[in-house]
Amino acid sequence: MTSNISSRHIGCASHGSCIRACLTVSIRQTNLLKEMTYDLIRGHGRTHIYLFYATTIGDYERVVEHWILEEDWVKAIDVISRQVTCITVLRLQI
Repeated sequence: MTSNISSRHIGCASHGSCIRACLTVSIRQTNLLKEMTYDLIRGHGRTHIYLFYATTIGDYERVVEHWILEEDWVKAIDVISRQVTCITVLRLQI
């Protein structure tokens, strides 16, 4: 039984990369319930996965909110400025 469990983890460098890969596939295949997913991620204290998920689904408000709560103003402004840049590019293409 132990060999089966350990062999499942050989393909991933860390649990975080496995979670990111799983979320990426799940996001593409189905529409996950956002609040439930956020609650699960937060419940395990995986901030980097929380930010990855929010960024992947385009929930930049949560990313900005996180950096503001952490008082990391530079990162919050960076996320906002990237969104403004994307909007500007889209407007130029129209």
